Amino acid sequence: MSKTTLSNIIAGRRATPDHIRKLIALGVPAELLPEPRAPGKPGPKRRARIR
Repeated sequence: MSKTTLSNIIAGRRATPDHIRKLIALGVPAELLPEPRAPGKPGPKRRARIR
């Protein structure tokens, strides 16, 4: 896990359940971690550009 990902998790911007599980497995107390967010829906697909 990168430093940037860890910073985003602590700031509450990227706390997926998978990230939280990995941090708990590494020994970080669950009380110090934010609640995991539910995975969001994927956005609309980009349209192909024809040139």
